[in-house]
Amino acid sequence: MVKPLPTTSPRLGTGPLLGRPAALGHNSSGASQHQVPRPLYLSVWKNAASAESFAQLYANSLGRKYSGLKPDLESQHSTPTDLPPGSTEQVYSTSEGPVVITTSGNLVFVAESFDLDLARKLASLILNAQG
Repeated sequence: MVKPLPTTSPRLGTGPLLGRPAALGHNSSGASQHQVPRPLYLSVWKNAASAESFAQLYANSLGRKYSGLKPDLESQHSTPTDLPPGSTEQVYSTSEGPVVITTSGNLVFVAESFDLDLARKLASLILNAQG
């Protein structure tokens, strides 16, 4: 069961938070470039054990999606303190950027290809907003 996220947030600004399709953008030189969508996932499970199982299953499947997958153990040891108490974080580096999987109770939040600081900020905002 997935708990829907708000499409706007006063903390994050207005506009869609999820489900944005790939869009054409412009780089600093004005040339058009394709921007890859950056997936965010929030899933709600019956209990914490199920959430942990899903997080591990998701982490184990990343090798099929990304090349150059490696656990980023150094980043995992610097877990942010503004996450809800008892949260755990798994960080992986890939050829397309970091993947952060954060588990908090019966919730699992995943941010793919975001800068690590932004992924952690999003995880904190979204998980703390769930109450």
